[in-house]
Amino acid sequence: LQDLVYIENKFYPTLQQLFDEDRAKQGAEVEARRLREGEIERNMEKLAGARIAMLEREAERTAKADEERLQREQMILEVRENIGYNVEPSDPKFKEVMEMKEEERKKAQKEARKKAKQERMLAKLMAVGAAGTDEGKATAESGSTTEKSGDTQKADS
Repeated sequence: LQDLVYIENKFYPTLQQLFDEDRAKQGAEVEARRLREGEIERNMEKLAGARIAMLEREAERTAKADEERLQREQMILEVRENIGYNVEPSDPKFKEVMEMKEEERKKAQKEARKKAKQERMLAKLMAVGAAGTDEGKATAESGSTTEKSGDTQKADS
């Protein structure tokens, strides 16, 4: 008899237990759905920003490709003018002149970067020098060490 009671309790739950389990299961499903909908709403809010960023990257990439294409076309025209006649880009002479022009362009870019760097450095030194002269006036009364260091700075540049 005890075995029958045990089996009945174990495998045949009461109606109240079934209702409680069903309510708990439905509550868990509702909570899971609510969490998923919240996640979807957050992702939808991010979507507009992500789409704008993607379009900006696409436009940037397209602009860069167009710029490179135009530079290449310009370089081809320059090479053809340099050679003096219309030549195919696969011609070895064309390739040689194209490489030479490319090296010149790279050298000019490097020189421009170097010049810009020197100008920035000069501006920095001028700013430091202007600040140093104000301090130099105050310390000049106490000694002539600033004049000596100023002379060495002028000799260095």
